[in-house]
Amino acid sequence: MRRCYRCNRLLEDNKFYDQKVITNTYCRECHREYVKNWRKENKEKYYGYIKKCIAKNPEKYKSIAKRYYKRTKPKIKICESCGRKFETVQYHKKYCSESCKKIIRNKRKEAKKRCKGFIPLSINIFPKEIDVDYHHIFPNLGLVIPMPRLTHLYVNGNELNKHFEHNLYWINKLYCIDFKSMREIL
Repeated sequence: MRRCYRCNRLLEDNKFYDQKVITNTYCRECHREYVKNWRKENKEKYYGYIKKCIAKNPEKYKSIAKRYYKRTKPKIKICESCGRKFETVQYHKKYCSESCKKIIRNKRKEAKKRCKGFIPLSINIFPKEIDVDYHHIFPNLGLVIPMPRLTHLYVNGNELNKHFEHNLYWINKLYCIDFKSMREIL
């Protein structure tokens, strides 16, 4: 048992740093605090000493720096659903999770459409931020066209005639295709 002369606590020997020449009179905690304060007060001396050590043996300090970088560098992971790179799970949850949920939803929808055998007449021209539904132009043929969800659901699907009229009007505006006349022919 030894006494720390800074905090006056009686501690076991393993709580002190072992020095070959002089026995350390400060415990590890007090010694760390002392060194930290000394470095703040004597920045020029401390950095001058570090520069001299690096100049004497640059290879040693390069290897130390490499080992430190390997140990502390952030591990970059890639999101499976959106492909974005992120360093921490918290970052991913905060900034990426909503867009990932949309991507997963869209993938599921596309899988459902493929299973039902719908034939899209156009690719999705809308940005990813806009939720898209596929409107049946000719239900008996299974032809669909992408439309913004808010526009598609503006008129309830229970009123089929109004729903089709409303969506055909917007398809004509968005795609410049007149499906009304094609629908009458078929």
